[in-house]
Amino acid sequence: MNDISTLYIEHIKNLKSKTENILQEKNLDGLIVASGFLDYYLFDDHPVYFKSNPYFNHWVPLGNNPNCFLIFTPGKVPEILYYHPDDFWHKVAPLPDDFWVFEFDLKPIKNLSEGIDYLKNLKGNFSYIGPERNELPFKTNEHDVLNFFNYHRGIKSNYELACLKKANHLAAKAHKQAYLTYLDKTSEFEIHQQYLKTLNIRECELPYNNIIALNQNGAILHYSDYEKTAPEVHHSFLIDAGASFNGYHSDITRTYTEIEEFQVLIDLMNKAQMDLVEGCQIGSAFGDLHALANEKIGEILSEVGIVKGGPKTEIARYFFPHGLGHPLGLQVHDVGAKINDEKGAEQSPPIEFPNLRCTKTLEEGNVVTIEPGLYFIDLLLHDLKKDPLGKEINWDKVEGLKKFGGIRIEDDVWVGENGPKNLTRIAFERT
Repeated sequence: MNDISTLYIEHIKNLKSKTENILQEKNLDGLIVASGFLDYYLFDDHPVYFKSNPYFNHWVPLGNNPNCFLIFTPGKVPEILYYHPDDFWHKVAPLPDDFWVFEFDLKPIKNLSEGIDYLKNLKGNFSYIGPERNELPFKTNEHDVLNFFNYHRGIKSNYELACLKKANHLAAKAHKQAYLTYLDKTSEFEIHQQYLKTLNIRECELPYNNIIALNQNGAILHYSDYEKTAPEVHHSFLIDAGASFNGYHSDITRTYTEIEEFQVLIDLMNKAQMDLVEGCQIGSAFGDLHALANEKIGEILSEVGIVKGGPKTEIARYFFPHGLGHPLGLQVHDVGAKINDEKGAEQSPPIEFPNLRCTKTLEEGNVVTIEPGLYFIDLLLHDLKKDPLGKEINWDKVEGLKKFGGIRIEDDVWVGENGPKNLTRIAFERT
């Protein structure tokens, strides 16, 4: 396999070609993409941790460096105005010499004003992607331009796929260490700290806030409190955590238990999840996959005796209240979840799931998460009891399972010509 620097060269070549197409179509002379700017906490001089504009990282695996600008003009070597200040308050990294640098004309700037002045003196009609700046005389975040890049960001290059594989490999390693820490009957906080230690990162370097949930906390979909005291009994462990490489992210969830009653449910959910992964074929509508997930969860609820009288898909929604997954890439919830072409044409969700956020038809090169869930959420169970369908529920069975919280199993899946490739399962096998 080609090394990452060779893959990157091909990635940039294709990105420049695509960008020339949209510039020609829009009668533009060039494109400017900002890395972003520092923001500060309210009434404070302490900056919020900076994360780079993903449209910038699509070009440049630079990391989190503010006040930089990419300038692309057809027929010229792309320029990067690289923020490199004189500063004795903070550590200033040396000018980069990584593999990507040789594809650009790197122009160091000492401050943001220098960069703004340089851009204002450019001749021509440019489109600008980034946080708005009143000083810049460019069309900002044009809908048509964003739709174009949103669509093409969804079709991953071989370089991007390599980065996503690496992000999965890193996360799988940390997941395994987190599981071993759970077996030691520790607290959520200790498990979380072990995850960070394994990756050798600070919390702010995570692609998203880890979900480290023991027992009933697994029923809280975006749980991130990390209790510091271990529970008296470890009924279950749900971990939703990722890692990053060159700006690309993984998003992985596993659920564990040492209690047979709940392991039966986990095993059924695991089989259903793997079947849904196999459904990630070119031409598959993601909304249809979500509907299929509801059918499978309805079957599981019936099989384990939670629902009486056979599977009922309409009941499954009370136990599976979120979408099946989302695009993944430079953002954890990546762009293009509903669009099917570079003009931004959206695919409507299925009638029975009007609020579904990911509805696109899968194409070769897409990477999506597949994450069915089954939870015992008091708020939704209360609503189900008031629904006539509540008469079909074995409430004693539900009460006995509430202490486990819930199940979610999530893998990152690449859609290929010969079928889906499960990047996460491969990473777990090889780590």
